[in-house]
Amino acid sequence: MSVYNTSDRTAKISEFDYNSGLGTIVFNPGETLKTISFGVRGDKKVEANETFFVNLYGAANAAIADSQGMTTITNDDSQVFYFYFYF
Repeated sequence: MSVYNTSDRTAKISEFDYNSGLGTIVFNPGETLKTISFGVRGDKKVEANETFFVNLYGAANAAIADSQGMTTITNDDSQVFYFYFYF
């Protein structure tokens, strides 16, 4: 078992980029991979891709080789240009 949480990098909980996470993961003997899901909050701001961290700690009966992973939120908003023509 291990505990996980999230921490900001360029993506910010305070700016409503993603939902924070905190919980536990149980690895059965022989398992080395688990999936954790986090909510990403869409907006209409045109911005660069943003990242946040997922941290593992407090492992029981195991060692954590890499305790931090980085997650990328890919920007899918497009820049809109308006052209006005006056005659």
